[in-house]
Order: sequence, then C-alpha cells, then structure tokens
Amino acid sequence: MDLELLRQQLPETAPRDLIPWVRENYPGELGGDWLVFRGEMVPVEPDMDQILRENSLRRKKQWAARCICTACQEEFITQKVSGMDAIRLGVTEDGDSIPLMPGQWQGSIEDAFSGEELLCPFCMSVVTAIPAKKVRGGRTKRVLVRMVARVDRYAAIVDWMICRSIDENGFCSTWAEPMDAWVLTERGGLQRFSHVTRNSFGSYRRNNQWRCLCHNTDSVNSTYSDWGSICNKKTGAVIVPDTPDLEGSTGEKTGLEGYLEAGGVDLIGYLKFWRTHRSVENLIKAGQGRLVAEILRIAGRYCYSPEAEMAKYIDLREKKPYRMLRISREEFREIRRRNIHLEARDIELFRRYKEQGGKCDMVQFLHWGTEFGRSGMRAALDVMKETPEKDLPAIASYMGRQGLQIHEVQLLVDTRKFAGQVNAPEGLTREELWPRNLMAAHERLNRILEERRAMADAEKNALRDQKFLEVAQRYAVLQWSDGELCILLPRSSLELHDEGRVLRHCVGGYSDRHISGSDTIFFVRHSRRPERSYYTLDIQMNGDRPREVQLHGYGNERHGKNKQYSHRIPRKVRTFVDRWKEEVLDRWWSENKQKEESA
Repeated sequence: MDLELLRQQLPETAPRDLIPWVRENYPGELGGDWLVFRGEMVPVEPDMDQILRENSLRRKKQWAARCICTACQEEFITQKVSGMDAIRLGVTEDGDSIPLMPGQWQGSIEDAFSGEELLCPFCMSVVTAIPAKKVRGGRTKRVLVRMVARVDRYAAIVDWMICRSIDENGFCSTWAEPMDAWVLTERGGLQRFSHVTRNSFGSYRRNNQWRCLCHNTDSVNSTYSDWGSICNKKTGAVIVPDTPDLEGSTGEKTGLEGYLEAGGVDLIGYLKFWRTHRSVENLIKAGQGRLVAEILRIAGRYCYSPEAEMAKYIDLREKKPYRMLRISREEFREIRRRNIHLEARDIELFRRYKEQGGKCDMVQFLHWGTEFGRSGMRAALDVMKETPEKDLPAIASYMGRQGLQIHEVQLLVDTRKFAGQVNAPEGLTREELWPRNLMAAHERLNRILEERRAMADAEKNALRDQKFLEVAQRYAVLQWSDGELCILLPRSSLELHDEGRVLRHCVGGYSDRHISGSDTIFFVRHSRRPERSYYTLDIQMNGDRPREVQLHGYGNERHGKNKQYSHRIPRKVRTFVDRWKEEVLDRWWSENKQKEESA
C-alpha cells in the first residue's frame, strides 16, 4: 500500500450534487434565506400638497431601511421601526407584502422583527429578517457530512465540511471543504488522512494538502464552529446513505453498503467491529442490517463495549446467520421469506420466553408479538412466569373469552398482584390466577386495597392530628388578638392544607415541620372572621430564640395570570406581627428561659 500515491488520489473537491443534497434533506443545518436590512437616510419625493404649501421642489430625507434578499438578491427600501431592529411592510388585500415608504400606504401593515420569518416582496421566498449589524464581518453556518467514496481500489470514508456564509451586504456563498478521510486497507485496517489541524477549542486550521496520520480515531465528536448553534458550537455529522460501486474494492466484503441501507450511522465504529468479527457481514447480507445498526447505536449512545453489547443478542463465535441468532435454519428461512427485520428487544423477549418454557418458535413468537404489543408481551411473560403451563395461545384465548383485547393482558397481571396483596402470605388459588370475570375481580380487589389504604391513611392522619393538638396546647398562650387581627394555631393537618390551598402557597406541605417543632405555623386572621385565611406566619422555635422565617399572604405576594405582578404586605399586618412578637412571643420565651435556668 503506497501511502504517498493514495494521498495524492484522495479527492480535493466534493461531488457536484453534495451541496444540493444537503440543502434538500437538511435545510435547517445551513440555515434558510435571510432579509438583511440596515437603517439609512433616503430621499423622499414630496407630494403635491407639500409643493404647494412650501412653494419648493426640495427633496427631504427620512430614516428608512435598505433591505436585500439573499434568495433573489433584490434590493428595496421600506420603513424602519424607530428604536428597534425591525422593518415595516405593507399588506395588500391578497395578503402579499410590499415595500412601504413613509406616507405611501394607508392600508394594513406588519412589523418584522429580527429573527422573524416573512415573505420576500419580490420572490415570495420565506426569509428571516436580520439587521446588518448582526452579520458584520460575515457569519458562517457549517455542517459536517460523511460519505463513502471509492479511491482507486480502496473504499474510503470521507468527511466534508459544508459552509454557507452571509455578509452584511446580503451576499451568500456556499462551498465544501475536505476534512478527514479513512481508507480501508487490504487487511481490514483503517488509515487516516486529514486536511486540517484541530485544536482543543473546536476550531481548525486548513492545510494545503492531505497528510497521513498515525492514528485512526473517529473525529465525528470533535466540535466545530457554527453560527446560531448553542455557544456557536456543533458536533456530529450528517451521513449520506448512498454508496458507490464497491465491487473489486477493499469494501466489497464488509457489508458496509447493507449497513448504510439499514440506517447505520457509525461507519468508523462498524468497520472497526467488522475487522475483529467478520461474520457480522453475513448477518447484514441476510437482511438483518437493522439489528446490527441498532445494537451499535445503543453501544455508541451509552458508551458500551460494542462486543459486549452485541454478545447479548448475537453469538459472535458462529458464522451462519441462523446460528448467530441461536434459532433453527427453518425459522431463519421463514423470517427471510417474510422479510422480517428483527430488533434487539424482540430477541431479548424471545430469549426470556424460551427460558420460561415457551413452545412457540421465533416466527410464531413474532406473530404473537404483533398481537400483544411490546408492553403486552412483557405482561404475558409475567403471566407465564406464574403459570408455566399456559403458553401465549392459551393466554390470548383467555383474554378473548373475557371479551377483552389481547394487549390488555396487563389487567390479569395487576389482578394477580392485587390478589397477592389481599391474601398474603397464602398462595393464589386457581380462581385468583384465572378469574372467571377478570374485570369484576380486578375492580373488587382494587376496591379492597383502596379501603385498606384509606384506613391506614385515616390512622396516620389521626396520629398526625393528635400531634397537631399537642402543638396547639403547648403554644396556646401565644394565641392573641388586638381587636382587629388575631394569631391562631392550626389544630389539624387539614387546616394547614386548606390554608395553603386557599392562599396558593406551599404551607400545606409543612405538616411534618410543624409537628416536629422545627417550624411552628401561625395563622394571622381577622378577629371578626377567624375562619377565613388571611396571612400565614412561620416561626422557628428550636433555636436560642424565636426567629421569623417568613410571612406570606395570597400567592406569596405575587398575582396575575403568570404571577408577573407583586404586591406588598399591608402595613397593619406587618405592625401587628411585630407587636405580637414583642409583647407576647418574646416575653413568653424569656419567662420559659428563666424557669429552666432556675430549675
């Protein structure tokens, strides 16, 4: 393998149809068309009234916007919205946009702000308005494109950077630059060439020619600059699914073409995996390329080992496709005849089915899989785990006798679970395993469990309410009134929950804090309406002295549809709380401290 000769034969220019293919299939990657505008003083022709009034033909100048469309390169002048990055256009009765000069239009108008889409008045293309100051010095959209190419008798994977630039004058240009290339050698290895030199900041410097590198790592996750992306950086590549004729090249017996047709995207990872496990080509040529592509995609997404992930579903020691899938030859022939594309989850469920003693072959299992659905199949396998004597046809027949859809088999699983919770620790009877009326049994057992949960909740709430009463008795002397407002203590968790619901704040979830003594909740109410929620006071009582944590009313002093407005706590409420703290709370705390010290 002559590396110097191979380096000279690597392509320097991209295929002619590559840029149109990217624009057609991935229009958002390179951005659409723009309407670049800038503010400018333009002369305005005087009308007849001005001429007669001023007795002069002097032309005045007004502030307007000069626009240029990158789709048609037409230039026009229209009104500019004062003080904003926006232009103003007129709207005809047919809905078309027209340039709008000052004083020329009395109909409908529309404002197009920076970043908004509109129709060009000349070519009717969808363009995005953008001020010239935002593209000053030029802005470039980029996308990395990866494709399979043939270089002499070698198969190669070549990366191209497609760039589309726009400047402040509305001029757009698109071009392709060579980036990296991986050439498949006769022994199945990969020799990497590069046309750029990268740094750690995501930028690159172009070289005059291809240069040979001593490593073949994949650069698809290297960052590169792209205007408009997050932090103006982008990673990843777009894969061209078409391949050249690889017959007679080093890529002929790799299965690369089938892998691409199956939707595979990790070309470098696949070739590295194929080099150590050549039998994967047989599986792809047998029509199971989607399975291979899916497993490699899972391994790449979660950084798993491709060999370990593939071994979960495929026997890599075998060469025959049916042996790799651990099924019989007849089963695999039927799968190929029906053009069935296996998935990793299908194989996983089938293995579990066989471990539980299932009698159906893989074709029959896949048929039942379409009937049950994936979630239904998992539920059916849960049913088989408890009753191994019943296979998938028997379960489907039972669901049919119940008048239910086959995919609703989860109802049977839930009914058995409910029966186990109701009758534990005794085992399930045949009637509980296969109820005569599944829906009735499901509702009856669910009702029993709900009643038990309600009783348990009632006991729990009763215990919690008892603790609320203890707190109320402990701090009963702190309840106080000045005649207009009063301080009260909650006597149950329901009162605290209603306080939070009515005032729309989070005090309803403070029950545990209140009964534990860390935070004590007080209600600030009107003396004439003590049952009506007004303000809520949170006092921390477990420190060296009482400390106010928060005082809030409706919506935590926020109102409006989106809580966008704020209001203040009334002065009388704030004064009342401060007076209560000084005259009642602090005095009570000091007296208790003196009693503890004297004791």
